[in-house]
Amino acid sequence: RQDVDAAFAESEDPKEIAAAYMHSYVSSLQRAGLVSRTIAFVIDLIIFVVVIALLTFVLTAPFVLAFPGQFNIHFLSNPNGIFVEPNGPLAILVTFLVGTTSLAWTIVYFIVLEGRFGTTPGKWLLGLQVLRENGTRIGYVEAIIRNIPKVVGNSVFLLIDALLMLLLFNKEKQRGFDKIARTIVVHKRKVK
Repeated sequence: RQDVDAAFAESEDPKEIAAAYMHSYVSSLQRAGLVSRTIAFVIDLIIFVVVIALLTFVLTAPFVLAFPGQFNIHFLSNPNGIFVEPNGPLAILVTFLVGTTSLAWTIVYFIVLEGRFGTTPGKWLLGLQVLRENGTRIGYVEAIIRNIPKVVGNSVFLLIDALLMLLLFNKEKQRGFDKIARTIVVHKRKVK
């Protein structure tokens, strides 16, 4: 309240008053560290892989049953879950459908959920939320930028991004792509 009163005394511009209030608000929020963010990511990854496996089964089952000689299905432990190895033209089409569905699910799960709600199911379960550095809600642009390593699907890229959080941005507890997107991850229920 004192920060808002001070902002009113210094300015009559609503945007400046709101910015002053948000500055004091965001500094009172506890930033989420590597452990809570990793646990949230593991939960998200489990949900993500289960849905991808179900979608892959639904997409491939009719083709595999109708044309059994054209498919070799491999269950791999990679970010894409299940891989359908094509043995013919129809299998190539199905592989394309599975890959496109995986990419679409990645975009929906990480970008649309964060862009719309500021959280994913894993973050929500741990009480985490993604905000802009000024404390306001993120939009789709910030969600896209901060999730580039997940969409690209490169584990090394994601690991380097997390290491940047530890080495360079430890005080702010931001991953490299959080820094680029100007976002923070905070505990919704905890204040400093």
